Amino acid sequence: MSEPAERRGFALGDLLSLVVTLMLLAWVGKWLADPAVTPLKVARIEGDMRYLKKADLERVVADVTQGGFFTVNVLAVKRAAESLPWVAKASVRRVWPDTLLIRVTEQTPYARWGRQGLVNPGGVVFGSGGTELSQALPQLAGPEGSGRELIERYRYASKVLEPLGMKVAGLELNERGAWSLWTDGGVQVRLGVGGFNRRLERFVMAYPHLTKEAGRRMESVDLRYANGMAVKWVLEAGEKVSRNWVQTTVPDFS
Repeated sequence: MSEPAERRGFALGDLLSLVVTLMLLAWVGKWLADPAVTPLKVARIEGDMRYLKKADLERVVADVTQGGFFTVNVLAVKRAAESLPWVAKASVRRVWPDTLLIRVTEQTPYARWGRQGLVNPGGVVFGSGGTELSQALPQLAGPEGSGRELIERYRYASKVLEPLGMKVAGLELNERGAWSLWTDGGVQVRLGVGGFNRRLERFVMAYPHLTKEAGRRMESVDLRYANGMAVKWVLEAGEKVSRNWVQTTVPDFS
């Protein structure tokens, strides 16, 4: 049985209506995409910036904020902003009718890293961008990808040395996996490979006995021995520091 003529006419009318609607939407979309119709007039930058220079951010996003409100590449703007060393992350969104809002989160420097880098509290290493930072920040150094471990070890060492009135000024992990740290008083502590916590705790327990008996300024401690440590002292004569070193091995007080 053939389909009634009125039903065929109704279906054809719906199809034509749909086609017209789609064509109209396509035309409207093309019209709105024209920068002359919906121009992007403002690129607003927000965020707390202590080290990041707003001018640097404006410069890197300038080339990728071209076009209109609907055609600007938001992802490209985000990537450009995050290419700056001091930008931890960026979010970009359109604000009707003519604004692009760029919100940035600045990196938080936790310590200096290597010769010219910095590391944030999460262990992510980033460039300083030429920014001069306080020497009060600890100095950390290690192989690529070791930032998080260095931060964790630094926090632990700072905690266990605090009762001795010492602060960790520097911590290093070399390519062989050996650890060394320096205190704010200039004492070098060589911890070697493995046993970081155990060896450091052994030093903390022995320190009061060593300083009480020796009565001299400690220069370095080598904790790579199984049952003891090698200590080097600086012999002082008045205000002058002698270049003669005394080295001794002390028992394990743990």
